[in-house]
Amino acid sequence: ITARRSLCACGYGIVLLPLVPVRAVNMETSEMTTQLLYGELVEIIEMQGNWIYVRNVADNYKGWVDRKSTRLNSSH
Repeated sequence: ITARRSLCACGYGIVLLPLVPVRAVNMETSEMTTQLLYGELVEIIEMQGNWIYVRNVADNYKGWVDRKSTRLNSSH
């Protein structure tokens, strides 16, 4: 079984939860490299299954977050 993978210019998203772990790889057991806070703006770089690879607009940190934690928007 291969996971759905999509490199995209998907736009931006807003963090919906008070605290969202940002993971090194797209697995729940992966190392948490940083965290996102409610309302932060992220650029969507890639989508793979239930995971999205994001860049935090405020500090440029990148990593994987659970798709449910972010509301996707088509533009900035």
